[in-house]
Amino acid sequence: MASNSLASGGRKPPVLVSGSNGGLTPPARQERPKIIAVLMTYNCARLVPKAYQQIPLHLVDEVLATDDGSRDGSHEAAVELGIPAFRHTPNRGYGGNLKEGIRLALARGADYIVEVHGDGQFHPRALELAYPLILEGYEFIIGSRFMIPGRARENGMPLIRWTANRGLSLIDRAVLGLPFSEFHTGFRIYSRKLLQRVAWEDNADNYLFSFQIIAQAAYARARAAEVPVEADYRGDHTSHSLRGASVYAVRTFEVLGQYVLARSGLYHPRIFPRSEAKVESGKRKAESRKGKADSGAETTAAIACRGCGQPALSRMFSLGNVPGVNAFFTPEEVGRERPYPLDVAWCRECTLVQLESIVPPGELFSHYQHLSSASQSNVRHLGELAALLTSRLGISQQSKVLEIGSNDGTLLSAIKGASQADVLGVDPARNLAEYAQQKGVDQISDFFTPELADKIVAERGARDLVVALNVVAHTPDVSSLLNGIARVLAPGGTFVMEAVHVMRTILHGEFDTVYHEHVYCFSLTALVPLLRRAGLTVVDVEEIPTQGGSLRVYARRSDSRPVAADSVAKLLQTEAGEGVRDPATYQSVGDRVRQFKVDLLARLKELRQSHGRVFGLGAPARGVVILNYCGIGPELLDAVVDDTPLKQGRLVPGVHIPVVDWNAVERDKPGGYLVLSWNYEREILDKLRRHVSAAEVLVPFPELRTVTS
Repeated sequence: MASNSLASGGRKPPVLVSGSNGGLTPPARQERPKIIAVLMTYNCARLVPKAYQQIPLHLVDEVLATDDGSRDGSHEAAVELGIPAFRHTPNRGYGGNLKEGIRLALARGADYIVEVHGDGQFHPRALELAYPLILEGYEFIIGSRFMIPGRARENGMPLIRWTANRGLSLIDRAVLGLPFSEFHTGFRIYSRKLLQRVAWEDNADNYLFSFQIIAQAAYARARAAEVPVEADYRGDHTSHSLRGASVYAVRTFEVLGQYVLARSGLYHPRIFPRSEAKVESGKRKAESRKGKADSGAETTAAIACRGCGQPALSRMFSLGNVPGVNAFFTPEEVGRERPYPLDVAWCRECTLVQLESIVPPGELFSHYQHLSSASQSNVRHLGELAALLTSRLGISQQSKVLEIGSNDGTLLSAIKGASQADVLGVDPARNLAEYAQQKGVDQISDFFTPELADKIVAERGARDLVVALNVVAHTPDVSSLLNGIARVLAPGGTFVMEAVHVMRTILHGEFDTVYHEHVYCFSLTALVPLLRRAGLTVVDVEEIPTQGGSLRVYARRSDSRPVAADSVAKLLQTEAGEGVRDPATYQSVGDRVRQFKVDLLARLKELRQSHGRVFGLGAPARGVVILNYCGIGPELLDAVVDDTPLKQGRLVPGVHIPVVDWNAVERDKPGGYLVLSWNYEREILDKLRRHVSAAEVLVPFPELRTVTS
């Protein structure tokens, strides 16, 4: 069970527990829960591998890392371990970093989350002692340096810190009623059940979070336990300054005061809300993250908007559990597939439509199977855009151009051919870099960050044009992305982005633009303040037909005092008239989404009864969403035809329909088809006519209809 270093004199270390009624009787035993360790890193690159090695990996289902804007390569050190690693910039603080780790772990189905400090100061081997308590169903477990007498001082804990910690803990114990010997330690285990019951996302982003969550556990009368933990004070391990520790100590007394007032019913701050309201909100939020789709009725999500930061999100609808839409596995690999909840909310403050839960970008984009050049319609679109930008913005041989999310280099290759400009691409998908190089495009295989922006400026110069096509919507930390763009953009330079227009798609019931890569769906109303906060001003906008209806937005650095074209005010006025700020606009979408599912399944079953064999046409991300939400598998679609070689011979994510090439159409001659790449309907049907003489084809959007070919 426990290692010898955690024992005292060969005896089993003591474990203190507290039941919800204050007693010491353990609750009933549960089935084995899913345990995820969150490795929190901040400027501790040299220590990260050792901290990881200390985790009892035989007791955890997964380890993920969250980096708090480190400057020393801590994130890269976690990536080298081969674990999911997530980085956000700028620095959010201990609490902000931990919140992100908790969100990610909950989204991956964690029942228990183990907090592990990347500098290894608090030894995660304490999990071995805590594991039996996890199996007994305890909701909150903390590690104490004081349970084994004298051990903290033996390990080098300074006397002044030991004295202050012991004194504060005595007061905390008296006020909170938890039988802990220490309240100010860095080893914690949080249960999903606890996180459902407390307002942890309203806690501070600094180190005060660590005490607030304990007080919240006491307020919720959670089943709590304490186990011994070893701590290391040598070398590079993190230590708080005297001033910082003093401020923290004072703030803990404020928390205790709030706790007493909330317990008495006299005052309820946000971190100690009235229990009934918090229990219901917490249940909805945690169930959503574990992937339990609700009926689609609107509920108020207790998480902050990722755009404006306000706690004003309301649920629009849920599409259930859907795996990564570009993760096409072979039959032998399909066991690696991981579904995630796909729930959509809107912000009542800034109107930004967004996913409630996010998947770490490294899992979605590090090996991408979508090629810009796979669709001739897309190639034409990119070629036309290259010509437009070159002409309109005066791109020449002296210009420097950057594309973020450059994929296989199709757009940059066209710009370079038209202008001989210095082009550079940034895309995290390493498997696409070779395709870009074949087109003569230099590409950096990494995520675009403010740090990378600074490096590009220092080594290759600021950019006259920055392009991001359907990238801003893909980026969870959108503020960091836009800040980086503002930093890499030259004075007088132009930023051009394209993104699906929420007013023309989702708000019309076209839910197939919702998938994990698309964290956001924008209106211009939401984009203007989002860009402004990053120091960018929208100067022009166009509505374009791609993706069922998109926006092409032009922006420049605000410090250049740019003047906006009339098109900006005109579209903002149009969106206002269409109800962009009206809650009823968003509340009605769920009903349309659910009715679409009923109608499509009925029509598809009729098609199969009439023709026997039915094929899908195209395997884009939107098609994967339609198939998964509607539950369409091989029993309704025999195969899906797609031009992308990287997808052929593999299975559609989630529903496991085989992906084939057009030769299969000529061989099997199915009589019925479902167009999944409906936004390229004309191109798809033209190609179908070259392979079959007659067919009945279902087209799902903009309106569900049948056409003959």
